[in-house]
Amino acid sequence: DLGILIDSSNSIEKHGRGNFRRVLEFVKRLVSTFHVSPRRARIGLIVYSSRSYLVGGFRRYRNLRSVLQAIKRIRYIRGGTYTGKAMKYALRKLFSRRAGYHHARVRLFRSSRKGAAKILVMITDGISQDRVTTPALRLKKMGVVIFSVGVGKRYRLKQLMQIASRPRLVFTAPFRALGPLVRVLKQKACRGE
Repeated sequence: DLGILIDSSNSIEKHGRGNFRRVLEFVKRLVSTFHVSPRRARIGLIVYSSRSYLVGGFRRYRNLRSVLQAIKRIRYIRGGTYTGKAMKYALRKLFSRRAGYHHARVRLFRSSRKGAAKILVMITDGISQDRVTTPALRLKKMGVVIFSVGVGKRYRLKQLMQIASRPRLVFTAPFRALGPLVRVLKQKACRGE
């Protein structure tokens, strides 16, 4: 199960026109490397800035085409960068009992298919205006592996490290050079790193 948090704050376009579109193209390329289906890879999408919006949960998309159509419809929303709030929202909307997960200690069962890795890819270009450590820790305790992707030049590496499950799951790239990250993220996600 691959959840993706997409930063849609003011700073994305402020530091280069077309940057939000570049991030969405990166997300499309990433999800296109997976065999999307209810029994294989399931995708969940959240867009965030000052508020978070569920584009679609793990049960929504039956195939890659439906995911790509949903990404195509995502609009740039602007606002602040509240990554901590977005992770709490992901916890509620993607990885909670209400979203179809049954928690037994650290393990996730029922609609989270047994043996399937639980991955959250958090993409941001800036510094969060709220605390990220506690929501990241809650996700990690539930067995969710978090990848941090910092794009552009304005992210704070220390914050990306606080969010990621491990230091080797922190990635950075300029907006115009996100492409090479696709293969690396896919490999690590499939290994459940």
